[in-house]
Amino acid sequence: MYTAAEIIFALLQELTKEKAEQFAMNLWSLWKSQNLRIWQNISEKCQAISARAHHMLKCNIDAAFSEALNRVGFGLCIRDAAGNFRKAKMMWSNPICRPEIGEALSLLYPIQWVHKLQLTTVDFEMDANSCRLF
Repeated sequence: MYTAAEIIFALLQELTKEKAEQFAMNLWSLWKSQNLRIWQNISEKCQAISARAHHMLKCNIDAAFSEALNRVGFGLCIRDAAGNFRKAKMMWSNPICRPEIGEALSLLYPIQWVHKLQLTTVDFEMDANSCRLF
């Protein structure tokens, strides 16, 4: 017998990147609906659950390290569910730091920016290989 997690991960491996992203967003929306029902006693209709998954935004993040300039640069780009450009921002931090610190900051700064923009359904994506909890 397979667990739900094994079935989901097997399915995700068979889907295209776009379909896998949409499937994951639908699962997240179902989870969110369940939490709303349990913790806030809010029941949602199927249309609301589906609409939330289709209105998700994605923030792509990358960090660049310049020893010559003694700083770390952060590039942020927000796109909608259809991949259309919404907003972008570039930030710098001085002095240069270790990559794992810079990668952690490259997630902190976008979270703060998205909060300031009052966006609520944002998925953050980055390519950090060395971001650790300290």
